[in-house]
Amino acid sequence: MAIKIIGFTNDISKTQYKKFSGTTYSNEPKPLSTILIGQLGKNSNVKENPVTGDILLRAAFKLINLAIQILPERLVLVECKPYKKLLEFYKNNGFKEIRFLTNIDNNLIRLVKFL
Repeated sequence: MAIKIIGFTNDISKTQYKKFSGTTYSNEPKPLSTILIGQLGKNSNVKENPVTGDILLRAAFKLINLAIQILPERLVLVECKPYKKLLEFYKNNGFKEIRFLTNIDNNLIRLVKFL
C-alpha cells in the first residue's frame, strides 16, 4: 500500500468532485490523496490454495483502517488491467470505476472505494 495523489480533469462536475473530496472547488479541481492498494495476488502454484481475493482484500482493509487513524484519507484506489473478472471482483467489493483523471495510464482502469 502507498499514498497516491490523483488529479482530475476539468470535465468533472462540482457534485462529482465533492463526492470524492468532501468539498467543492472554485476554478479547477485540486488533486486528492488516496490510499493505493498495489497488487493483490496469491501463489497459483499452491494446489487448492485457501487464500482468496476476498481474504486478501479484507487483510488490506484491516491495515487501511489502522492507517486512517493516523492519515485521514477518504479514498482507497486500485488500478487494474481491464479484465472482466478483475473488474467484477473489485465492483463486488464496493469499488466504483472512476473517470476524469489526469496523467493516466490508458492501459489501466482505476476504481475507488470510499472509507
